[in-house]
Amino acid sequence: MKITRSLAILAMVIGATACTTSASPSEDAPMQDATPNVVTLLAYDSFTPVEGIFDAFTKATGATV
Repeated sequence: MKITRSLAILAMVIGATACTTSASPSEDAPMQDATPNVVTLLAYDSFTPVEGIFDAFTKATGATV
C-alpha cells in the first residue's frame, strides 16, 4: 500500500514536471505574433455559412475565415 501510494505520487510529480518548460525565448530569436491571419473553418457538410457571417469576426480580430 505504501509503495503504491509512493509510486502514484512520483508519477504525478514526473507528469507535472514534464508539462512545464524552463526555456525562455532568447533575445536573438524573433517573437512570433500570436494573432493568426487566417482561420480555417472545418465543418460538417450540412453547414453552409451565409455570405458575410464572419465579417464582424474579421473586423474585430483582423483574421479572415
